[in-house]
Amino acid sequence: MQDIMAKGLLLGNGINARIGIRELSIKDIGKRFYHNMEVYTPVIEKVFGVITNEEFIGYIEKKCMECGIETLAGYLYKYVRENKKNKWTDNDEYRIQDIISCICLSAIFFTNNGKIKENYDETKMFSVDKYDYVYTLNYIEFWDRQNRSVYLHGRVDISKISKNICYRYRKNAVEIYIYILFGI
Repeated sequence: MQDIMAKGLLLGNGINARIGIRELSIKDIGKRFYHNMEVYTPVIEKVFGVITNEEFIGYIEKKCMECGIETLAGYLYKYVRENKKNKWTDNDEYRIQDIISCICLSAIFFTNNGKIKENYDETKMFSVDKYDYVYTLNYIEFWDRQNRSVYLHGRVDISKISKNICYRYRKNAVEIYIYILFGI
């Protein structure tokens, strides 16, 4: 009798730890999220009229070592939304999503040295050939040169993120925010 069951594999961030991409660990991404949030604090305060107090900053700093990026983004979103003095508008919703996207994507894909490299320890990578389907919760799989992965959260093509954006991001959060939103 022929086996009609397809074999699937679901990957998460653990694959990056397994193959030695330390920069993609929850802890390292969390540290960069915290740094990015500090950089974007003046933007958040100006755009939303929200003062980020020391208690919230300390809370996020502690959570950055133990929570995934989606959870950290949720904490920031909730804080801004609950502490905005004026009525929350659709425009506020778009702006906070843009700002949090900038904070998160740069936390995932950039270190102080620039874009995360595609280097990994190939000896630690297991064979995915025995699987019919490979699903991933990551935004990129560096090992997947044959494009076998199905990206459940969407795929980010980091080759399209320029060094100019990375430099400008590190230099001035307001510039990157304006660049991403308006292309200027």
